[in-house]
Amino acid sequence: MMQIRGAQATEAMLVEVMQHSPSLSALSKLAQTRLVLAESNGSPERVSDLQATLGLLKQRTTSLARYTCGNCGFRARRFYWQCPGCNHWEAYSPRRSEGAVPSGPSM
Repeated sequence: MMQIRGAQATEAMLVEVMQHSPSLSALSKLAQTRLVLAESNGSPERVSDLQATLGLLKQRTTSLARYTCGNCGFRARRFYWQCPGCNHWEAYSPRRSEGAVPSGPSM
């Protein structure tokens, strides 16, 4: 979207996404978009702040379990058609879970 409509339109869309269904990945995309805008406006303090924010977000999101088995609660960073924990087929939702998830084994 940024290449087609520009950074400002992308920022507006991501703000709306964050209002309706907030997630760390949407927040990360919003910070990336705001970084592009700050770089084009020549605001070095803002660029530095956004780079630090993006670094923290990337560090936090790489350690998250992104998918959870609906059958046994096994958490994984990648999508499996068959759960490695309980061998149940198609137990993972195709939608990533990014936040508090029930405790259970993870991979």
